[in-house]
Amino acid sequence: MDKRLAKVHKRKVARARDRVRLSQPDGRTEEQIKEARDASKMLAGRGASPFRGAKDLSTVNATNSEGFR
Repeated sequence: MDKRLAKVHKRKVARARDRVRLSQPDGRTEEQIKEARDASKMLAGRGASPFRGAKDLSTVNATNSEGFR
């Protein structure tokens, strides 16, 4: 690489490094994480779809108050 391209590359790398955002560490304790997992499992149930009920909502939204589509 010639000097000009090396300088351009160096600036690009430095700017990209400045733009990188590091994720914040999870500040919860192990007990809090376990409780959150258990609560999530209880809400979803075993094998439940996260889109459960979407079929029912689509039929309600497809018709207006007079029952026409």
